[in-house]
Amino acid sequence: MIALQKYYKQTEADKGAYQKLVDEFVEAEAERQYKMREAQWQREEQARINLLKDVYQSREKDVLLKQDQRKEADWFKNYEKEQIETSIAQQNAEFEARAAKEAAVRKNHQMDILKQMNEKDRI
Repeated sequence: MIALQKYYKQTEADKGAYQKLVDEFVEAEAERQYKMREAQWQREEQARINLLKDVYQSREKDVLLKQDQRKEADWFKNYEKEQIETSIAQQNAEFEARAAKEAAVRKNHQMDILKQMNEKDRI
């Protein structure tokens, strides 16, 4: 009977040790899996941060590109405006020069006619 009690106590002790060992293995596995999940969460968080950085950089490039395009369009618009104003000023100058020349020709013609009339009246 004592041997049987000793056996049961030994079996209980073995079961306790086995259970303790199983619990340690389970805890170690849970810790390992938690660390793996935590590492995965950190990788995902870093990926999100990198993606946001990429998006912000891309948007910044787009904004800068649009600003450059607007500046270029404004410059071109001003260039065209200056070209048109120069062309108009040149045409106006040519028109005024032609009008002055025609007026001078008319005046000379009128003077010639008046001269001829004065000569005719003298005769």
